[in-house]
Amino acid sequence: MQEIYYYYRDCSKRPIVTNCLIVADGGRVSKGVAVCAALDVPCKKVGRAIAKTRATFAMKEGEQREFKRGEALDQISCCGNYSHYYLHWSKLVKYARDPVLTEFESRLLRRLLGGIGKPKIKEGN
Repeated sequence: MQEIYYYYRDCSKRPIVTNCLIVADGGRVSKGVAVCAALDVPCKKVGRAIAKTRATFAMKEGEQREFKRGEALDQISCCGNYSHYYLHWSKLVKYARDPVLTEFESRLLRRLLGGIGKPKIKEGN
């Protein structure tokens, strides 16, 4: 398994949203997302741990869950031009196995993994 992390930052360049993509040996992809609360001090280590836990759970259980907390949605929207990556989803995904990947995520996986593992990539709009 390989883990890939990337962040969405607010206007102060703080890593507010942490994304973890896990690619299993067979090429199956899962995604976990962690969002800092407004009063939290962003910490990459904590964000990575939460996002990885969610992605791992999605990989094992095959479940998907959406963000429902209004505060989390507000935090995502404050990440400026990065928030547009979420707009193709009808709901904001907290974790999912075989998620519809954004164009950015698809390019990231292809670039970082090359031909290794050949992830099963479902692209969104």
